[in-house]
Amino acid sequence: MTPEIITGLIMIAIFLIMALLMYLEKLSTILVLPLMAVLFAVVSIASHLIKLGLNSGLSGFEMIKYVIYQYYNLQYYNLIIDIFTTGSMRIHAAIFTTIFGGMLAIYIKNLKIAEKMIYWTAEFAGDKPMIIGAALFIVTMILFSSVGGLGAVIMIGTIILPILSSVGISPVAGAGIFLLGICAGGTMNPGNAKLYMETYKIPQEDVIRFAMYVLLVYIVCGIFWMAIMVRKSTMSNFWAEKIQNPKVTISPLAFVSPIVPVILVFFFKVDPIVAFILSLLYTFTVSIKKGCVRLFCKSIIEGSQAVMPACILMIGIGMLFQTVSNKNVNEYLNPILIKVIPKSLLFYIIGFGLAAPLALYRGPLNVWGLGIGVGALIYGTGILSPQAVMGMLISVGMIQGVCDPTNTHNVWIGSYQGITPNYILRKTLPFVWIGAFASVSISAFIFVGFK
Repeated sequence: MTPEIITGLIMIAIFLIMALLMYLEKLSTILVLPLMAVLFAVVSIASHLIKLGLNSGLSGFEMIKYVIYQYYNLQYYNLIIDIFTTGSMRIHAAIFTTIFGGMLAIYIKNLKIAEKMIYWTAEFAGDKPMIIGAALFIVTMILFSSVGGLGAVIMIGTIILPILSSVGISPVAGAGIFLLGICAGGTMNPGNAKLYMETYKIPQEDVIRFAMYVLLVYIVCGIFWMAIMVRKSTMSNFWAEKIQNPKVTISPLAFVSPIVPVILVFFFKVDPIVAFILSLLYTFTVSIKKGCVRLFCKSIIEGSQAVMPACILMIGIGMLFQTVSNKNVNEYLNPILIKVIPKSLLFYIIGFGLAAPLALYRGPLNVWGLGIGVGALIYGTGILSPQAVMGMLISVGMIQGVCDPTNTHNVWIGSYQGITPNYILRKTLPFVWIGAFASVSISAFIFVGFK
């Protein structure tokens, strides 16, 4: 076994140890990604310098002196510095997009636009379970195209879930409708699009095109879920206490606010940062009344605070990508990864489709965990196009977003509905796994092709 392969295996071992520590909740993802980036760089530098020393016939104390000298003389320390400087700012545009998106989400929440949209939709849909389930699925999807986070889930869920229950839809069926709507909306969120654009240097058109296909997959999954689960639900009654429509005065123009950034990005190809800023200005303009400036400033501050964990995570993502993109690191990883990464269309579909449940329980394909690390490693090899890596992560992310019992929103929804997150997993996984396979297949035909 060559020294290069041994070094590569050490890096893979570091990755697996980090995955285990994160799974056991001993380390947060916020720490795992930058730590892994630094360790990869240290192992790469040490391996290279030791090899130089051995080739020079040195040993013992002379070897130590040689390694220290070469470390500074050959400027290897620049690799470590580069991780914290260039790497931490590598996806700065995605970070700022997330911040402005958080501002808009909190502003929509504080204006109580979401609550009013939900009640009007429920009143319009009547009391037929299928119709009201489909209507609230669409409203959830629209709202979560711009809002996000546990706070938004709780705010909207405390309105939508009782309404679904009041027309005889069972707790698990209602939970599935809500979760599928959340994740379908997240697919259209311009902040998520910007993350992939910046991380993998993918043109905006490619991200938008694939997001539209995945949105259709979510909608089909939602239709099948409601066709099967809502029909079962109505065999029994699950009545909830009637909720009073809130007395909130809102301009009708304000109800467009949640989809303004989506329209600007998906149809007019506006940059996501500009789209969120214009959406904030639009929402403020159509909501002018007494105290509006104070509410706007409050929402800006609260929105920035709400997305800080995601922004810090993105800093770690940038650091890891900076490391694995360096030739001094990927020369050790690539020979190993080349042997296991699917290259053909068929193996891409089968491999990543079957592996999709690895996104559960903070697994190695969890998009907001080590899944980004896996994507970084694959990206560094150059075997698959950046678009194919993005397509894989978004596809397996369907299972993580809807089914993962470790998601805070799954935990809250399960508790609110009186069921366990694992019960939600068992019921939703068959539907969403088929959807993930379909999404992986679409990615394969678009971005991999026949070779």
